[in-house]
Amino acid sequence: MLGFGVDWRAEGTHPAPSRRHVLRSCRKRLRFPLATTLAIWPQVSGRHTDCDRAHFRIAVDVGHTVATPGATSARGVPEYRFNATLARDIVRALTAAGYRRTILVNDNGRIGSLAERAGVANRFHAAIYLAIHHDAVQPRYLETWTFEGRPLPFSDRFHGFSLFVSRRNRRAGASERFGRLLARELLRRGNSPSLHHAEPIPGEGRPLLDRALGLYQFDDLVVLHEASMPALLLEAGVIVNRDEEAALFDPSYRGRVVGAVVAAIGEFCSEADSRRSR
Repeated sequence: MLGFGVDWRAEGTHPAPSRRHVLRSCRKRLRFPLATTLAIWPQVSGRHTDCDRAHFRIAVDVGHTVATPGATSARGVPEYRFNATLARDIVRALTAAGYRRTILVNDNGRIGSLAERAGVANRFHAAIYLAIHHDAVQPRYLETWTFEGRPLPFSDRFHGFSLFVSRRNRRAGASERFGRLLARELLRRGNSPSLHHAEPIPGEGRPLLDRALGLYQFDDLVVLHEASMPALLLEAGVIVNRDEEAALFDPSYRGRVVGAVVAAIGEFCSEADSRRSR
């Protein structure tokens, strides 16, 4: 369990951010990109100068939609808000790092078709596709706590990131390579993987390609196998975990994830340029 200096034993009494504060924080991050960019800038690696960043095309996909927002966090915040905030942080950081040909897929939260998301990246001729999500757990692990007078489900049992690739993707080997690069960068910054998707229970049982890296095989993920370029899905954290949910709205904590993405893309881009020059 990640320790963020939080003691949740006094149920409903912890001075954690209120739902209103969390939502206001999210809106602030979306309205004032400079504040977020400055917060994450120290976390972005300046290595990999041999990568042709100006011409390397990247597609970052905001998972879920406004109408179907995915999981609900421990404080009642829809997953889509987490996805949009982190994805926009990543795009701003990539653009600031010189990756000018970076697009945000599903920016308005209205592309419901998973195949269409991949289609946007395909038509853009992206060199890498990254889908941004946040995680939950199976119902058997959920408990109830009272937050702002409302009973809400939570689970502090699991925390951490997960990465998924599809062997049905046309560039499956490169997808896995990118997944390993990103996992190592996340680990280097102090993040840890969650292994709960490998549990042999209904709704899970995903094959682990690398336990130490939290890298899973999920062949039937449409956004991954329909993409014509290397594709990866990142579950950035478990938002039903009360500690991790709070941390994910802290720009400096989120900056660890953003910095890992920028660094991993730099390594991947450099490797691609190196192979082309041989």
